[in-house]
Amino acid sequence: MSLDRNAVISAAERLVAQRRIRDAIAEYQKLVWDNPRDVSALNRIGDLHFRLGDLSEAADLFTEVAEFYAREGVFIKAISIYKKINKLDPARLGVYEALGDLTRSRDCFRKQRLSYEF
Repeated sequence: MSLDRNAVISAAERLVAQRRIRDAIAEYQKLVWDNPRDVSALNRIGDLHFRLGDLSEAADLFTEVAEFYAREGVFIKAISIYKKINKLDPARLGVYEALGDLTRSRDCFRKQRLSYEF
């Protein structure tokens, strides 16, 4: 039996509206268990942990999301998520390295693409 993604999201958002954040996290976790590549659910779970004040867990989840985007070559989204992590926890030194690597990769990709246009 397949998981009804829309029903799970609706249930989770109802729980958020009721300020039952931990229960909402459990609902979103169902999506991740069903599809471990569901980065939008991981990102939302990270946002909810942030609302609870659990910054370390939020940063860990955001790191998973950023690494996924980086592996997929979606550099702008990866950079954006790493910047989000940096605001949460500026002491995570690996974030600075990842941002530098991604910026270089993005710039190289741009230059390569521009060279094909001429």
